[in-house]
Amino acid sequence: MNTQKDAIIIVLNFIQEQENVKESFIQLGYNFSEVESLLEKLIMEELLEVTTDDKYILTQKAERERELFKSIKPQHWIEPEKKSKTSKIKKNRIYLPSRDELSF
Repeated sequence: MNTQKDAIIIVLNFIQEQENVKESFIQLGYNFSEVESLLEKLIMEELLEVTTDDKYILTQKAERERELFKSIKPQHWIEPEKKSKTSKIKKNRIYLPSRDELSF
């Protein structure tokens, strides 16, 4: 999956969980025009619908996209963090990092 598709799925998950979508995005630091353009884009792509009481709900297409995203195994879209990996030590040993490795 590409990054833009991943971001859309994350936004759809967020919308699914929130009661007041616009206000929630604004509290996260987005400005009103960014929120409006994002929601408008999702409506144009038929991933989002607006109800008569001005609430946003996911369409069946969006639900299928979310289910497809969930079915992908995490090891395919999350890379393991290798920077902090240490070598294996024996069972009864204690790992003490050198002072140079400590960041505090």
